[in-house]
Amino acid sequence: MIETLGDTLDPAWRRALVEIFARHPAQMLERTRDSTGFTLIHGDPNPGNILAPIDGAGPVYLVDRQPFDWSLTTWLGVGDMAYVMVHWWESERRRELELPILHHYHAALERRGVAGYAWEQLLRDYRLTAVQSVYVATEWCVLEEDRTRVRWNWEPQLRKAMTAFFDLQCVGLWDGGD
Repeated sequence: MIETLGDTLDPAWRRALVEIFARHPAQMLERTRDSTGFTLIHGDPNPGNILAPIDGAGPVYLVDRQPFDWSLTTWLGVGDMAYVMVHWWESERRRELELPILHHYHAALERRGVAGYAWEQLLRDYRLTAVQSVYVATEWCVLEEDRTRVRWNWEPQLRKAMTAFFDLQCVGLWDGGD
């Protein structure tokens, strides 16, 4: 993937990608030692899997949940939100809406009786799971022919994920800067 992008990839992003794969998995593993914030997740809440009425009135349905042997079915609930906002929204829109949405989400959890999940932990979890969007884009590059054939898909996703990585100062997750 990095080779395919060549000189179009910002050198800081190139270094960050290497660091993400070297350090982020250990942070995810470490996070599993505390079950706070864990729940059943959808796993693939993309725009094609969210059915909402055009006029905004009525229920919203999430379809095509990913309960396969190979898929992550229990994880940090805020991870599905990170997947939607980082992976599918334009970066400007994400920047504008992510904190208000996360505050609303946290308040809704508390109203529904979820206790002991501090705002600071939810925000850290959001940052941790936002980095997972890098893996989604990278997965499209496993097969050599896909690096070219579906570049239209993975390159914008990678750019959004890396923009979020820097916007959210995710390197602080493993540098102790939190």
